[in-house]
Amino acid sequence: KKAEVFVSKKERYSFACKGGNNDELHNHNDVGAFQIVSDGKRLIADIGAGEYTCDYFIFTDEGRYNDKIFVCNSASHSVPIVNGKLQKAGKEYHGVVNEVKEDIFDIDLQNAYDCDIGLLNVKYVLENNQVIVKYFCKEIDDIVFRFITPYQPIIIDGELFIENMKCEFPDSDNISINEHTYSDSAAKEAKVYMLDYKVNNNKDFHIEFKFVFKEIIWVQL
Repeated sequence: KKAEVFVSKKERYSFACKGGNNDELHNHNDVGAFQIVSDGKRLIADIGAGEYTCDYFIFTDEGRYNDKIFVCNSASHSVPIVNGKLQKAGKEYHGVVNEVKEDIFDIDLQNAYDCDIGLLNVKYVLENNQVIVKYFCKEIDDIVFRFITPYQPIIIDGELFIENMKCEFPDSDNISINEHTYSDSAAKEAKVYMLDYKVNNNKDFHIEFKFVFKEIIWVQL
């Protein structure tokens, strides 16, 4: 309960997610961030620590958590960008866990952002062969739902895959995939891909993303 970390293991995948706040030991701004691991591969990933530079030890938005260090700010995590803003650093920027069951982890993310919004809630629902990510939003001008993976996403017959995991988004034409290179904790060049899905809607809305494991799919690139 103190750490607010949720972990579950299924036959085809393992899942982890965190609540907490943005003033934790070795903090990254990552309230609500999650991972999906299958066959030892972090298909949706927390990329961990970056190269330790002087800027890494400036614990303000002007240092550690701005664009200088990609791995520390919320842009490098699978959490939304709300009204163009990333999550803020500090204990006051936190999540509220609403529900925890064997296959459900529900978090209110509103207080992780420094902006005036009505509602930002995410519910992770775990089924045997899929993870369903449900967002509930209110009074948000624009929001980008971001998902991070170190594996290059591919499109086959109009369907999006990360390795053998199928990604089902509401509108495939609304997905943008951007590549980002950064320096990892061993000072080596590393690469991730950001899957972004943008919605402009100031009213109440609910949106779902599914990460599906149906059968083994072999893809030859």
